[in-house]
Amino acid sequence: MTSLTQVLLVVVIGVLTVLLVVAGIQVVNILREIRWMVAKMNRILDDVADLTHSVTQPVVSLSGLVEGLKGGVRLVAVMRKILGKNEEEEGGEVKERQEEG
Repeated sequence: MTSLTQVLLVVVIGVLTVLLVVAGIQVVNILREIRWMVAKMNRILDDVADLTHSVTQPVVSLSGLVEGLKGGVRLVAVMRKILGKNEEEEGGEVKERQEEG
């Protein structure tokens, strides 16, 4: 009837089919897990981007404030320098008048 070779061939094909089905199921599970991990990583990166944006905004504003303060200090220094020269010139004129008078 059936030879030993045919029975052995059917058994081997059956075992290989079962193993390939199990391997396919595992591959599908792994791909599903990878998809879940990528989605989670994407959410984390979005949160990090939002966090860095919320941190950089005050730093940029603070930088603008510091630059404004530097400009104000420079303006005060220039005004002092100008007023100092005017006071020296006026002081020199007063001394000359006192010496003349």
